[in-house]
Amino acid sequence: MPFVQVADVSDEMNLVEDTKQKISILAQPMSVFVEQNSVLVTLQGSIGRVAIMQYDAFVDRTVLIFEKYKAEIDKTFWAYIIKQKFIDEARKAPGGTIKTITKEALSDFDLSIPKYQEQKQIGEYFRNLDHLISLHQRKHFSIVMLNTIIQIIEIICLCCFSLFYGVDYNYKMVRNYCCQEGMGVKFEKEADFEEAVIDLLLKYGWSNGNETGSREKNVIKYPTEEDLIQNWADILYKNNSERSSLNGVKLNKDEMQQIIDQIKIATPYAINGIIKGKSVTIKRTNEEDRENFGKEISLNIYDPKKVRAGESRYQVVQQPKFSRKHSKLQDRRGDLMLLINGMPVIHIELKRSGGNVEEARGQISKYCEENIFEGIFSLVQIFVAMTPEDAIYFANPGSGKAVNPDFCFHWADIENNQIRDWQEVVKHLLSIPMAHELIGWYTIADDNDCVLKVMRSYQYYAVHKIYEKTREHDWDSKDGQGGYVWHTTGSGKTMTSFKAAELIARDKLADKVVFLMDRIELGTQSFREYTAFADEDIVQETGNSGVLLSKMKGNHPKDLLIVSSIQKMDRVSEDAVSLRREKELEEIRKKRLVFIFDECHRTTNGDMFANIRKAFPRALLFGFTGTPIFDENAKSSLSTADIFGDNLHTYTIADGIRDENVLGFDPTMVKIYADEDLKEELAKDECKAKDMNEIRTNPKKLEVYQKYQNMSEVDIEAKLPKGQYDSDNYRDGVIKDIKDHWDRLSFGGKFHAIFATSSIPAAIDYYRRFRRQWPELKVTSLFDKNLDDTKGEQSMDKERGLVEILEDYQH
Repeated sequence: MPFVQVADVSDEMNLVEDTKQKISILAQPMSVFVEQNSVLVTLQGSIGRVAIMQYDAFVDRTVLIFEKYKAEIDKTFWAYIIKQKFIDEARKAPGGTIKTITKEALSDFDLSIPKYQEQKQIGEYFRNLDHLISLHQRKHFSIVMLNTIIQIIEIICLCCFSLFYGVDYNYKMVRNYCCQEGMGVKFEKEADFEEAVIDLLLKYGWSNGNETGSREKNVIKYPTEEDLIQNWADILYKNNSERSSLNGVKLNKDEMQQIIDQIKIATPYAINGIIKGKSVTIKRTNEEDRENFGKEISLNIYDPKKVRAGESRYQVVQQPKFSRKHSKLQDRRGDLMLLINGMPVIHIELKRSGGNVEEARGQISKYCEENIFEGIFSLVQIFVAMTPEDAIYFANPGSGKAVNPDFCFHWADIENNQIRDWQEVVKHLLSIPMAHELIGWYTIADDNDCVLKVMRSYQYYAVHKIYEKTREHDWDSKDGQGGYVWHTTGSGKTMTSFKAAELIARDKLADKVVFLMDRIELGTQSFREYTAFADEDIVQETGNSGVLLSKMKGNHPKDLLIVSSIQKMDRVSEDAVSLRREKELEEIRKKRLVFIFDECHRTTNGDMFANIRKAFPRALLFGFTGTPIFDENAKSSLSTADIFGDNLHTYTIADGIRDENVLGFDPTMVKIYADEDLKEELAKDECKAKDMNEIRTNPKKLEVYQKYQNMSEVDIEAKLPKGQYDSDNYRDGVIKDIKDHWDRLSFGGKFHAIFATSSIPAAIDYYRRFRRQWPELKVTSLFDKNLDDTKGEQSMDKERGLVEILEDYQH
């Protein structure tokens, strides 16, 4: 008999024709038998797949079966009802993806059930529609096909409306509904697309309280810069009318000009700091305010936490006018701007259906080079270039600067599937609260290059997961596993980890957030990036373990976010005893501590991590890695999941290459020893056999030999002696392989190459071999020049190698 599992349920509402699995007669009593035409739904793995069984079978217990009904039910109709239920649940889920669902969610929901014949009609309509879409999903729809699909949808909508609500909706109303929902609609005119985007923005939060849906109150049409400055002044007055600020007296032109002067000379990088600073300071020159006249007052302009309508003011600007910056240039019009509390923080350029999103990006780039975004427009933090079929977003590069395509990104869902449809982009990226939080929390002013940066979708999801995990953590539990983030090398892990640490510290979800990296990284790029992302007073470095103790014990707000090395943290307990500060250590252990480990596949190896875990048993641990250790490659050590718990988010090198966020590469495996040769030699060594003839004639030795042939590569590698790859034979083989393929791989010497070794002694040894065996090749060796006196002869050999390399270089 067939045995149906999750993998056997297809996307086409049925089972695969012949399952790979069969069930034996002995196992049948322990499984569930399901008759043909039953409806089943998958609850694990590929969650939410629904099928009508076309044959009798036994099923896996990860599948839910519908087989007994109180009334007559058309199975096709019921299958689509369950499928729609999953779509509804997905809309509620973060990122639009269901991770798990219970039987209870499918066993208790309200539904108006039509008569059996009507069910049959509806089910058949949906089946025909699915069939039609599947036939043409990889083709551009012609006008005839488009009209056919719209007609089918209209019939379904009319049928459903009349069946469920008893109302006869006319043809025009259904067609308008289809157009509003974007069902197969093409925008031949950019103006139509612009209107549709505005409607959707209003639907997703760019309106205010009881004014929802009112275009007159939420959309500002064709304003000049002066109009927008006055709009900002009105909102500033409304938000700052208390006695200590504007004292019920409106801003005059001079006071508003003071604010404009502060922003018009600033870069997007500097303006980001002004916006996140939440306020601006002016000198009161309006004589009507007698109490504050001549004094400096502070005005609230923005708060990332005040997201709800009523706390912040959201407006859409349609076709703002940009004055020419040079007599030979023309006045310009933008498409859309989004205002938070009167500040234009997001600018959108649109192109009609069939247009190229690069055209919209190029137009924004042209505006930037023409210095269009000055004055109040210099407040723009994010640009969006959009067509109905595609959209990208990027940070403001600043006036006079072209947009770098390398820093233009597609938004994606939590599974890293790019979101390109305009409606989904508005819903997931430009909606409130997402757009509000994007400006306040997920933009970063980088001190290294003084450039404004915006986080990518995978960074946002990782930060959000860490934040939520910390917010929900029970500090009295002994479970310190927060989880780990698997983001590929070069994808911005340091920025992601910083933002997670910053948000946890900002909302005081923990008493201390400690970012731990290897001591080598502490003095290099990772630490420089970390401090560049933060305000000068936020990140605290620790010179030694004594300072680390003081920072962790202290309650000063500046000491919330600490950067240190895992080596210093490893010595904290020991140093606390030697410094007679055990009581301080006990006080620290009572605090809510969050530890974030950079490159956690390296920093959690050995005894240091165990010592830290023992010293701070209540701490919540998170790890970041580009190369997690899994059970299959953990060898004798623990996997990353064993140490940190669940994988919170994944962005692999395949995702990075596809998105052009990391460089592509050619992963060519070079093996000096063939796998089969290794297995054979290890087996012969284990059998104490001279050759294969001896093994074939001895049943016991043959059994051992067969065992080795069935071993995995990881198990074989574990059997190899430690010196296997240190032998002269092996290393000379490596040199020979490189030399044999050099002309082809270097394109006749046009390219350089980097050769990585497992240790400094190995690097020196390979250097000497290259010099001996291939003297015409230009070669050198790079490593940390510091010498460790505790390592004796090894340190001396390192010093001799260093001198040798320098002398060769100079001659």
